Amino acid sequence: MAIAADGSIWLRSSQGSQCIAAATRRRDDKAGRAGGDYSGCRSRGMAAKAISSPVPVEWYPTLAVVMVSVGLMFTASFFIYEATSSRRSRSVPKEIATAAVASVFLGFGSLFVLLASGVYV
Repeated sequence: MAIAADGSIWLRSSQGSQCIAAATRRRDDKAGRAGGDYSGCRSRGMAAKAISSPVPVEWYPTLAVVMVSVGLMFTASFFIYEATSSRRSRSVPKEIATAAVASVFLGFGSLFVLLASGVYV
């Protein structure tokens, strides 16, 4: 990273002088929006890689239903275990394991519910 005389911040790649990004601290207009001078940046044949999901988009609704269903089954199992066992026969490691599994499935299930409905988080 280098700061030029005009206040520009230059980030350089490990290949030397190739400019990856530049931004300036100066204000371009009266509204106070930050401007940028990208004239010094030039590409040397390196194209940006597109960001893509490791899971196909078509699987989002199916994964949402499956994971939320499995999470709710583990949650129901946890509540049934708590309601039917006496205080002396309860096992704390079993409770923690059941709650952790339910939490993981409900967490990822809610993530895929949001993704399936178009809210990309």
